[in-house]
Amino acid sequence: ADDISLPVRLEKQISFLERNTDFGLCGSWIRNFGDKAYVDKLPVSHEEIISQLFFGYAIAHPSVIIRTDILREINGYDEDLRYAQDYELWSRMIKITKLKNLPAVLVKRRIHGGNSDSQIVAKEAVRRNIRQRFLQDLGIHPTVHEEKLHTAVCDCKLDFSFSFNDAETWFQKLILANRRKQIYPEPQFTRTMEKYFFYVIKRAEIPISHKYYKVLNSAIRMAIGPNPIHLINRIGHLTAYETLMLYRKKK
Repeated sequence: ADDISLPVRLEKQISFLERNTDFGLCGSWIRNFGDKAYVDKLPVSHEEIISQLFFGYAIAHPSVIIRTDILREINGYDEDLRYAQDYELWSRMIKITKLKNLPAVLVKRRIHGGNSDSQIVAKEAVRRNIRQRFLQDLGIHPTVHEEKLHTAVCDCKLDFSFSFNDAETWFQKLILANRRKQIYPEPQFTRTMEKYFFYVIKRAEIPISHKYYKVLNSAIRMAIGPNPIHLINRIGHLTAYETLMLYRKKK
């Protein structure tokens, strides 16, 4: 209850919705303060947002305003859920309306102490179920190993139970499934994959040769900013993923 809306917030968001009747939700970037201080520069366009939602966080709940008729059409929040109600709501909204984040900080959010272990487990269970629905929409019914891998990818926490090739193969499977189903917009979906691919490798606890890592690290530094949500799409005329593929072909 101690989030702070800036004075111009509602004016800017309502103005956007009045001018863009095909959008049902408008959020914004958000400045966090308290235990941690940083700005969430979230994806801005509808295409970027829904591609990011496939993995997780793309909309700051305290920043949003939503059209009442849209909420009524989808019966509002799922009151049976104690956690991650917002993520579940977004997962239904993207099927009937468009979403927007204004590229400006309009809300300040206080970061308190961490959640208890039980709360973290409960939240992750809800998010995992929603991600399963997203995978099923793509016609993917993951094995137990793939489900664990996808959770690790979404959390950017690969460990030694997965290999570098596991991650690469999984991303390619997702991209090819979307090309068949055409659910998520291109090239935004593939670009989001590229960003996660490199962020995962950057944080991975998996063995990569020193020479290989040096090339990866160079590409990663150019592709990824200080905030994992705020990522640069291109390295010159090549993406980070394309740069890596060229390097591997030369080897």
